Amino acid sequence: MHKIHIIVLSIFITACLNINSANNIKKHYVDSISSFNKMLAKEYKDFADTAFKDGMWLDYIHFKNKSRNAALGKDVSPEDIAKWKSPESEINNLIWARGRLNDFTIDSVKATYPYQLAHSQMLFDCWVERAARKMQPEKIEECRMDFVLEMASLENHLIPVH
Repeated sequence: MHKIHIIVLSIFITACLNINSANNIKKHYVDSISSFNKMLAKEYKDFADTAFKDGMWLDYIHFKNKSRNAALGKDVSPEDIAKWKSPESEINNLIWARGRLNDFTIDSVKATYPYQLAHSQMLFDCWVERAARKMQPEKIEECRMDFVLEMASLENHLIPVH
């Protein structure tokens, strides 16, 4: 019986040490993730939660994965328009918008304006997703206008006025 207690105690101590070690690694890893990725993770989590509430289960999983990848410090790109079945009437606008967003997705902007850039990327993805799902025009317009306004604000910060 004494040997069993020693074995159980050894397993318990080992587990505690492993948990403490894992927590230290996790804390170090989370602290090393850029502000941009932290904000992007939050933006995608919130958007995924909205998709869940709307019963859009596949979109929920898709955007939750984007949130997880951003939280892990991975590069997370704006949606690829070709992978969504967007209406023809939206394609040219989406191509223009993605190009504009890509112009700003550089390290200096990520470091200086992490929230604005992360929010802009999520709004672009919102626009793509809602257009492809052929949601009510006002929901598509809301994402589009919010994206355009956020990008204009970002541009005002970055481009000096003469």
